[in-house]
Amino acid sequence: MRVRARGEDWRREVERGAEEILQALSRSLEALPAEEETYYLPEFPRALREDGKPSSEGERAAFRKRLLSLAPSRDEEGNLRSEAAGWAR
Repeated sequence: MRVRARGEDWRREVERGAEEILQALSRSLEALPAEEETYYLPEFPRALREDGKPSSEGERAAFRKRLLSLAPSRDEEGNLRSEAAGWAR
């Protein structure tokens, strides 16, 4: 029983110390002014871009052929067939 009592004393001391730290942190955060900030990613300076010259019919056909070759399945008309994830339903 003596070992358990020491363990419980130690546990209470740790809990008390943790509680003191949380209270001090709460007091510090209350003293900070509330600010609203906006962050921008430097890699994406503009959300929109101007349209460029359209790709050629051959480039589009080659892209579609490659895309369809990588697709897991297609319907009878050659369109991609996809399935919604279970978590999205």
